[in-house]
Amino acid sequence: MTDVVNPERWDRLTSRWYSRRPIHRYIHRDKVERLLRVLEPGDTVLDVGRGGSVDGVLGVMAAARGHDVLICVPHEEQARVVRRFADENGVTVHVSVTPIQELDQLPTRYDKVFALHILEHVDDFGAALAALRRRTAGQLVVGLPTCLNPAVWCRLGGGDPYTFGAGSVRSLLRGALRVALARVQGYPGVDENVVEMSVPLRHRWLFPRRMRTTLSDAGFRVDAFRPDGVVLPWFDRLIPLSRRLDALAFLPFLRDLGFGSHAVLTPVP
Repeated sequence: MTDVVNPERWDRLTSRWYSRRPIHRYIHRDKVERLLRVLEPGDTVLDVGRGGSVDGVLGVMAAARGHDVLICVPHEEQARVVRRFADENGVTVHVSVTPIQELDQLPTRYDKVFALHILEHVDDFGAALAALRRRTAGQLVVGLPTCLNPAVWCRLGGGDPYTFGAGSVRSLLRGALRVALARVQGYPGVDENVVEMSVPLRHRWLFPRRMRTTLSDAGFRVDAFRPDGVVLPWFDRLIPLSRRLDALAFLPFLRDLGFGSHAVLTPVP
């Protein structure tokens, strides 16, 4: 087995985790920091990825705090990326090439299982959620894109949520209109077409209430529901305000305004 890391996959991770755009970096780093607060001393951790941009980062950071962690990714190329990231952070982790569809091959269950921004890409949402459930001894944490954040509206309108430009306001309004129309028409969210590693994907930004309902109907108790950052677009100087809003995200109104959301779930017998 070679240790050569695919440069495009490595760039996808570093362009987010080490982003030179402060808002972009804030989204990823503060999200991981908030998610790590779910862990309790002695928890075993399973971090399930899809081969995407920052797969394995949470698992590496959990291992750095002393947790016994297994990181699962779908192919060896992504496993090399995770190992390199762990090495650069002075952490030793266990990485398994195990797609989410094959989690039943794992020999044990884990106190905390994380599946961040993976379920929106699988062909069978219910089957993938059931596979995660079978590996969960304590709580499952699911992260999904949600669509009520203004930075998301900018993106859905074809703009850049991290930099203000001539078309920024138009893109925000266009994205907000798409969200409003989806709500009126009864859709679960707003679809976005993206290309990752030369592969076209559908990326659905859900309404937070639909996310909670879907997870509850699948046989889980929703113990907590929080935003992945109440992000304000364009202006770095607004990051301190975003931090203040994040501190108040337990409030019912603010909890739905994340650039994505995560739910802490307990399987119901």
